[in-house]
Amino acid sequence: QCHPEITKITKKVITDKMIIDTFSYNRLMYKTSNGLEYDLYNIPLDIFNEKIRDIIYGKSEILIIHGEININIMKKERYNLDDLISQLHLNNIASPKEVKFAILESDGKLTVFKNDSNIYWPEPIIKDGKLIKSIVKKLNINIEKFNMFLANKGFNSYKDILLCYLLEDDLFIQKK
Repeated sequence: QCHPEITKITKKVITDKMIIDTFSYNRLMYKTSNGLEYDLYNIPLDIFNEKIRDIIYGKSEILIIHGEININIMKKERYNLDDLISQLHLNNIASPKEVKFAILESDGKLTVFKNDSNIYWPEPIIKDGKLIKSIVKKLNINIEKFNMFLANKGFNSYKDILLCYLLEDDLFIQKK
């Protein structure tokens, strides 16, 4: 049971002081400076911090890019070829050659974008007002040109953007 005082704890305090008590018990605990512990099991901490979500739920991984299977990611995720082929067949795909992107989601399902999809990259460049630097680096995006493009579309700050995806010939931008 959560103590009523728990609602006064700020996001920063929770993320700074949170400890993950054994995953087998599936409990998140908050330990105060005076040694009291509060069970945070029923508080949705995952809404506070992306790192916490990644630890608890895992991250999605791209298994196929433009028909090429990424064996290293498959090994890391312990995903075998039989499972991949089965999931492709369930998506009406006969061969990886028909796939632009196949993403192994954190829940174990496979999301497939066929070659006729107009999406350039399946992960957002901007999410909830924050530039995803790993995607910018991965795609070798010129940040100055990108910022000018956003300014021409009327966005002077990333904070004004909920989601931004790179399409083949444009950007998909969802305003906050």
